[in-house]
Amino acid sequence: MSLKRIALGLTFLAGCATDGAGAKIADGKAAGKAAPDFELPSRSGGTVKLSQHRGKVVVVDFWAEWCAPCKKELPALDVLARKYKDQGLEIVAVNIDKDKANAERFLQQNAITSVTIAFDPEGTVVGKWEPTTMPTSYILDKGQSIAFVHSGFNPGDEKAMEQEIQGLLR
Repeated sequence: MSLKRIALGLTFLAGCATDGAGAKIADGKAAGKAAPDFELPSRSGGTVKLSQHRGKVVVVDFWAEWCAPCKKELPALDVLARKYKDQGLEIVAVNIDKDKANAERFLQQNAITSVTIAFDPEGTVVGKWEPTTMPTSYILDKGQSIAFVHSGFNPGDEKAMEQEIQGLLR
């Protein structure tokens, strides 16, 4: 295991241990930049390619089954996905668990059905995006530039995300 991967894991654990402290902190370095494209295996058996969603507002969320704030955020994202899908919102939740079965169990127990789930067990995509904590959500405009970044999650944070999404959907 590389030192970069270990450091990334420790950073995620630190963010999860605080239960989302520091949520809604915009990452000034990421805002306005083009989102890195990726292609990953999906829960449905195919693949998820970010660039296929160009023209839509996209939320790219990095999460793990072992992260308590992630377990609170994903059901809230599922509600947003259902509410705004017909208006052009796509939510892609990238799971970084090594064991896909852990993620699947959580998704089934919580009836997560409206969010597109992608799996990144090797960390190739999360390594390119370099989120500072878990979960981290990147809200992309229709041209796939990063408009907003949310690090961590506390219940109620989805309201701010919803307002940002609404603004981008207009």
